[in-house]
Amino acid sequence: AEGFALRRGAQRRRELLDHVLGAHHLAEDGAVLLAENGKIYSAPAPQGEVINAVGAGDSMVAAFIAASMEKPGDYEYAFKMGLAAGSASAFSVNLATKEEVVKIYKTI
Repeated sequence: AEGFALRRGAQRRRELLDHVLGAHHLAEDGAVLLAENGKIYSAPAPQGEVINAVGAGDSMVAAFIAASMEKPGDYEYAFKMGLAAGSASAFSVNLATKEEVVKIYKTI
């Protein structure tokens, strides 16, 4: 029962984040953030060859959360870092490096 509760809790948390970021549904069309302050941030998908999309959505969410902690309230920064990290990971064989993320961030 405890394992089920933990899995369900993690799934629900992911659903909530996906609802807020909404980015994995847009894929090659880009991303949209509906921020809690009422603003909407959007950007086209960065250009690059998708090599391995496994983990790209998780990378986006993780970078969004990390950037939100780094600069609380700066939704544009968090949004762009999330988009950069997800894209950089999709353009890599493995998960992206910090350097790859920063390079893409500068193009957004």
